[in-house]
Amino acid sequence: MALKNETFSDSAMLATVCRLVGGLWLNELDRETLRLLMSAEVKSAWLELGGSAPPDDPDISNVLNRLAADYCQLLIGPKGHLPPVQSVWSDQAFQSAAASSVVRFYELYRDYQSPGSLKDHLGSQLDFAGFLIERADHDSNAAVVLAKFHEEHLVWSEPLLARVNHKAGTAFYRGLASVTGQLIKELTR
Repeated sequence: MALKNETFSDSAMLATVCRLVGGLWLNELDRETLRLLMSAEVKSAWLELGGSAPPDDPDISNVLNRLAADYCQLLIGPKGHLPPVQSVWSDQAFQSAAASSVVRFYELYRDYQSPGSLKDHLGSQLDFAGFLIERADHDSNAAVVLAKFHEEHLVWSEPLLARVNHKAGTAFYRGLASVTGQLIKELTR
């Protein structure tokens, strides 16, 4: 059973965007990801979801450095940052009940490897959603697992996304918050 919705032409594109967005929460933007983000099909979906293209500057290193500074200020710290981790927002502690619950979902699919060390990191959760979308074409249980996972482990991010949108120093990271919110909504259609 393929997952379809209004924004994405097929489930493969939805899965790709989930994993791309997840990676943007897990890591600073790099050259390879920037090229993918600027590809015609991904850029179109990105902009349709409310994203903002990275600054148009011929000096790619300058762009990546400005975005890296914003990423670190927003998500890493040392203070006043917004950790994109469910247990921090839900339970006010790293690696709490939320993290344990996420791990139980991951264990349903032994072939899934979380890309992040914090299993309840928003980036890891979006990557897993992308994995489930890929699986849904040949595994009828994957769509059911995705719906339950969405309910328990993606809706928490709304206050984080609002704060990132308010605090981001670049349009790109304000756009990432918007895209993430829209993407999470798309997963329920």
